[in-house]
This record gives sequence, C-alpha cells and structure tokens, in this order.
Amino acid sequence: MRLGDPAMSAFIPFWAMLVLALGTMLLGFSQGSVPGWFGGIRVAAQALSGALPAMVALLTAGVFAGGFRWSAFAGAQSASPLHWTAFSNPFQFVAFIVFVISGLVLLGIAPMDGAHAAPDLHGGVSSHLYGRRLSLFRLGRFYGFFFWSVIAVVLFLGAWRLPFGLQEALGDSFSSGVLQLAEMAWLLSKTYVLMLVVVWIARVNPRSRVDQVTDFSWKVLSPFSLFALIGASIWAGWGAF
Repeated sequence: MRLGDPAMSAFIPFWAMLVLALGTMLLGFSQGSVPGWFGGIRVAAQALSGALPAMVALLTAGVFAGGFRWSAFAGAQSASPLHWTAFSNPFQFVAFIVFVISGLVLLGIAPMDGAHAAPDLHGGVSSHLYGRRLSLFRLGRFYGFFFWSVIAVVLFLGAWRLPFGLQEALGDSFSSGVLQLAEMAWLLSKTYVLMLVVVWIARVNPRSRVDQVTDFSWKVLSPFSLFALIGASIWAGWGAF
C-alpha cells in the first residue's frame, strides 16, 4: 500500500482533523443563534484541549519509527503484534491510548462528545440543521472518526503489514495491485476492530460534560502524553547506546 509519503506526511491528516473541528465551530457561529454560538465555542474549546496530547502522542510514535513518513511507521513495525509500536514498550502503549482518546476529544466522538450534546444547548451547532444537511453533518463526524482510527492503526498497530508471510507470498506470486488490495483490506480490518472497541466502550460509559472533557484532556491526557514522549525518547536513546 502506498500513500502520499512526504517527509512530514503523518502531520497532514492531523491538521485535516483540526480543519474539520474548525469547520464545525464556524458552522455554529454562522447560524446566528445563541445555541449555535455557544455550541461553536464549546467545540473550539474541546478541540484545542484534545489537539495537544494528540500531537505529543504522534511525536512519540515518530520517536519509535525514526521519522514521520507513512513508510517509516510501516517499516518500523512488522505483522506480529509483539512488534507493533503500541506494544514495543510501555511508553508507546500509553501514547497509543492517549492518541485514541485525544481523537475522540478533538472530534467530539462519544463518550467524549460533550461539546455536541444537543439537550443542554437546544441542538448546539446542529440546532438549525435538518434533512440532508443534518445527514451530511453526521456523516462528516463519522468520517473523522474513521479517518482517525486509520491513522491510529498506521502509527501504532502495525499499519498495513500482512501477517503469516503473506507479504512475501503475494509479492512473489501476484502483481503489485493484488498485494496493495490485500494490504488495504488488512488495514481496514484492523481499523474496523478498533472502531468496534471504541464504540463498545462508549456504550458502557456515560457522556461527559464539556468541562469534564476539557479538564480530563488538560489534566490527564496532556501529562500522560508528555510522560510517554520523554519515556520513549529515553528508551530509544538507551537502546541506541
């Protein structure tokens, strides 16, 4: 599987998620109503609180990969879960958990969707949306969740590396197109499993208020992300010597 692979390619979708959050905020502001205005402010506050730990967690994964190209993340891992970034050392596992939860905060995905809570703001940013526009709004949020899960799999869960020697077997026996389709299917399968786990956890946990989400992000996720970055850097430096 080949994606756009410039030197800092891992940061491109991260900024895209910030643009999605910015668009949601502007959607609330453009409605010219109190629920929309306050909904936009809450979306902005929650997105900013989730952006910092997510960025630090991405840097932590880059420490293990030795760069921020997609190919660097895939090349540093193998098909075996024991050689995935998330399970390479305890600090990377912490970074993986922080990255996933920070994405839920940044995008307002359940159970971290306090900024999008409709009852206490009479609809919030979606108060004036209905029909096709409301469907597109919800589809955009789902797309953000899916895209963030794909990024998490590439950074921490083995990317598209095929198991059981399939990488070599398909590469020797078939064309590159068949190999790329198999890699994409494997990547999407792991993404689907990750999304199922997140949805299951969301179902058994109550929705958090927006102030609880931002407090959790600043006071828990951010310190843990910095702890993971420092620990992973020391781990990598110790291994180099």
